[in-house]
Amino acid sequence: MNEKILIVCSKSHIDLAREYKDYYTIGVERGCLDLMKAGLPINYAVGDFDSVSEEEFKEIGAYSDELVRFPAAKDLIDGEIAVQYAVSRKPQEVVFIADGSRIDMTIAAVGLVAEYDVILRNDDNYCYLLKEGNNFVPYKEGYKYISFLSFDKSLVNICGFLYNAENLAVTWKSVNATSNEFVDKVGGNVEVFSGQTLAFYCN
Repeated sequence: MNEKILIVCSKSHIDLAREYKDYYTIGVERGCLDLMKAGLPINYAVGDFDSVSEEEFKEIGAYSDELVRFPAAKDLIDGEIAVQYAVSRKPQEVVFIADGSRIDMTIAAVGLVAEYDVILRNDDNYCYLLKEGNNFVPYKEGYKYISFLSFDKSLVNICGFLYNAENLAVTWKSVNATSNEFVDKVGGNVEVFSGQTLAFYCN
């Protein structure tokens, strides 16, 4: 399908109405309120909704095309339930907006990128999964740093950036591919020989 899907889990300063006005929208918990504030429809609302008041829940239900409420005790976090529903629609792209102070939930969100090949975005970061083979990594306005990490172990060539490397082993614990930079606002190339490699744009 050519459908593009936006999942909003938390508040951000991203101009949702401008950047994602043509996307199928999924609101997760309080992310529904951000979609409503942006004036975008909520095509599908999901979660246990324990982070909203009863009044807010009623407003979300009245606003949404479809709402599915899960119990608080469940095997998956709300964000993963939303991602699984999104990928079941076989879309062209899934953008997952999530932010917060809990590092465990941040790591879980990055894990969803690796598991389901979605784009993770918030006010300060943009993360996606590189494909095996050659990847052109374009410069994106507003991001100073580009980093590469892997949940398992990947082998890559990095060229066209401020720091370059050949046959570099990248793991989650390694820091040898973090805090790189673009040169003259031009993108670079990352060749992935093996393993899953995640690209992180950061401020």
